[in-house]
Amino acid sequence: MRSQKQTNTQYGNMVYFLDDPTIGRSLELYGEYCHDEIEWIKTLTNPESFVLDIGANIGTHTIGIAPHVNRVMAFEPDPSNFDLLVKNVATTMYNNVTPVPAAVSDVPGQVGTQFDYGKTSVTSSGEIPSTPIDMIEGLPRIDFAKIDVEGMELKVLNGMRQTIASHKPQMLIEMQDPTTYANTYDFLNGFGYNIYWLTVSTYTEHNHKNNKEDVFGAQHGVINWIATTADLSVKLMNVVDRDDTVERMVHRRSQNG
Repeated sequence: MRSQKQTNTQYGNMVYFLDDPTIGRSLELYGEYCHDEIEWIKTLTNPESFVLDIGANIGTHTIGIAPHVNRVMAFEPDPSNFDLLVKNVATTMYNNVTPVPAAVSDVPGQVGTQFDYGKTSVTSSGEIPSTPIDMIEGLPRIDFAKIDVEGMELKVLNGMRQTIASHKPQMLIEMQDPTTYANTYDFLNGFGYNIYWLTVSTYTEHNHKNNKEDVFGAQHGVINWIATTADLSVKLMNVVDRDDTVERMVHRRSQNG
């Protein structure tokens, strides 16, 4: 069993893996993890919002957003991560969070996981249930989805086509793998979304524990896309086409002063 530790965080006391080099370390040193993502989710939701956290890991974003929305359904397929997700939901005592021990994909089936802390990935064989969002009965209107699935983004999106067509949920999608950009852009563009770059550093200077030492460095962080029906162009740079890259975006931003 992996060693665990509890620390005070911006989201309440949370348990993390002691040897987790990123999420756990960030919680221990700063009391938060990629907190700017949570702040952006808050701007795209409201107290009535029903939120899907697809790839919830140990629950930093689930718990970070729970006080600000109506309900969060948090999907996490890996048994070790799910165990901590459940512990953290219980510790923080949010009764509007439903942890779900399942993967989300485009077809129903069973999968496994390859554990790697925040980079845990889904494998093709195993006994963990996998389901498309569109096949889950009884869901209300979906207002927001955070998708962090290590390269499986398009499968998740394809499995919620009906939900997207009906509800047009706002989305924050982790997009670390450039090989997935073109097809994901085509999918989102086909549903009429505005798509924006959101790059977030792991370290935030004004963090919960007021720790001024950045142990991760300026280049350590997460690349996301925000897909929304809102116009965020005054705050974020658009993903301009299916071949866009972070480097092109940074160049455009520097040209714009």
